[in-house]
Amino acid sequence: MEHRLIENFLVKTKTAFINNDVSALKNISNEVLKHAVIKTDKHLAEVAVLGYALMKLSSKNHIIKSSSWESAKNKIALHIDKTRLSLSDSNKLSFEKEVIRLHESVMAVDSQLGYYVMNTVAKARLKLASSAYALGLSLGSASDLTGADKKELMAYIGATTIHDEEHVEMTIAKRMKKFNNLLGA
Repeated sequence: MEHRLIENFLVKTKTAFINNDVSALKNISNEVLKHAVIKTDKHLAEVAVLGYALMKLSSKNHIIKSSSWESAKNKIALHIDKTRLSLSDSNKLSFEKEVIRLHESVMAVDSQLGYYVMNTVAKARLKLASSAYALGLSLGSASDLTGADKKELMAYIGATTIHDEEHVEMTIAKRMKKFNNLLGA
């Protein structure tokens, strides 16, 4: 487990969350996910899921304008701190328990204030699994890393264009220029 890296991302996530910086939460979540994919680290993936779920909650006007939002936000921030502090114990089990409590506090807010059938944490797992798949993990590995349901992930990826995308390293114009340079033309 990457203690310092996780702690750093938890601090960044909490700061962005407290400041209602939805864009930063999304960027942090994506950055953490890339580290999680490279290191195949489920703990990092959980931090990415957290960031994405908080981004979704923070982007919903009906949630942030609710009279109970500030209280819920403070409770979540407190759980982020407890999760971060659990890292100092060097006890993986303690950290995992705190992550579960943190996710539960996010889901409680979502349940109380949200309008949607799928909870925000499950949606975050699915979205980030899809992103992990787009980064090159197999469908099964992406599902395992993020905790997303494999069948839901297959359906989600099938409904997107991820599997159809081709990453173009070099445009035809750049290829022709390189070719002409090689020929000395």
